[in-house]
Amino acid sequence: MKIADPTTGVSPRHRMLSRCCVLAGLIFFALAVPAWAQHPAAKTTADRPTVRVILFVPSDRRPPDDSLVGLNKVADLTDRLILGGIRKWGFRTGEPSLFQRVNGVVRPIIVAGKMPAKHYTKPSVHKEAIRSALQQNGVIAQPHDVWWVFVYVGEPPERYSDFRGGFSEEFGGWSVANYDSRMSRINIDAPLASGLNDTIALKGTIHELGHGFGLPHIGPKSRLKRGNTLMGPINAIYRRISGDQSGKAYISQASAAMLAIHPIIRGKTPSDTRLIPTKVSNARLISSPGATAGFQLSGRVAAETRPLVAVVGDHHEKRPGEYWTKHYIGPVGRDGRFQVHVNEAVPVDGEIKLWFLFDNGTMTADGQLRGARGAITLPYRFTAQQWQLTSP
Repeated sequence: MKIADPTTGVSPRHRMLSRCCVLAGLIFFALAVPAWAQHPAAKTTADRPTVRVILFVPSDRRPPDDSLVGLNKVADLTDRLILGGIRKWGFRTGEPSLFQRVNGVVRPIIVAGKMPAKHYTKPSVHKEAIRSALQQNGVIAQPHDVWWVFVYVGEPPERYSDFRGGFSEEFGGWSVANYDSRMSRINIDAPLASGLNDTIALKGTIHELGHGFGLPHIGPKSRLKRGNTLMGPINAIYRRISGDQSGKAYISQASAAMLAIHPIIRGKTPSDTRLIPTKVSNARLISSPGATAGFQLSGRVAAETRPLVAVVGDHHEKRPGEYWTKHYIGPVGRDGRFQVHVNEAVPVDGEIKLWFLFDNGTMTADGQLRGARGAITLPYRFTAQQWQLTSP
């Protein structure tokens, strides 16, 4: 990474990008049709699945002059956080970046909205943005692309506030968040949930991208002492409940396992991406004694194709909310047997959400819905100092 110039606060590469953005802004005033909506990167085609970045600009706005700098800083930070987090947990990544880059630069697709800014307040804005990118900007999408839509409605305090992310049959993975012109000034070395990064909701922005990859809400584990999770609670709520003011955030082990099977991370498209139904038998909980209090969920899974990993979400009754749900993983053996250790269990009743990760990049248990929505539910109770499965 290049060292920032202390007189400007940006690296030479980012300064060059800023100058390009200023030139694009001048062209905007020279043409009847917004020149910035005809971004040259919109005509390129990736040869592998990637995260597709869209800057969506309503009809009564124009892109900030340094938006290319800001979006590249966010992309650089996201690569470091996600790909670095995957590797830290021992999983492999097949590509050096989540994004298609030209000479190291992420070129966003800049889309001009049909309506003024006041009309864009709902997450459905992602539909217009992606359709325009495909139909008007000439983008040729790859299967398993994830769309990351940034909506610019004006200078702070104006902001697009309805951050969302998910999966649809029309677009695949998608997410939508605010573009804040101050993104060009973020410090990618600073904790994700501190200072300016916190002010512009950078964790929330990347959190929604996580949903585009299929990640559920996943809470932090106190024993790790690594701060909040990317897919965990809102920064202010996390600080209030946990007392942790460090601003740190990390990729959980379960998130890393789920991300590691995605075609964007692997850098290749699987030939068969069907959701594979599973059948679980011999499921039981084994309580762990002493200082390692918790339990192990063991069982056997049968499927047309053997899953790689079992995922357990521990939905106990004393969670402060869904965002605090801790998740755990365990490998699936050749005979289909699995064992997952839940080492931060709470001595109360609850239920387990169980699903599996497959080599074709899919996540399910019932074979009908993706990820946690397709999980098997296993209720449990805590009695006589032990956790026991109960009938659904």
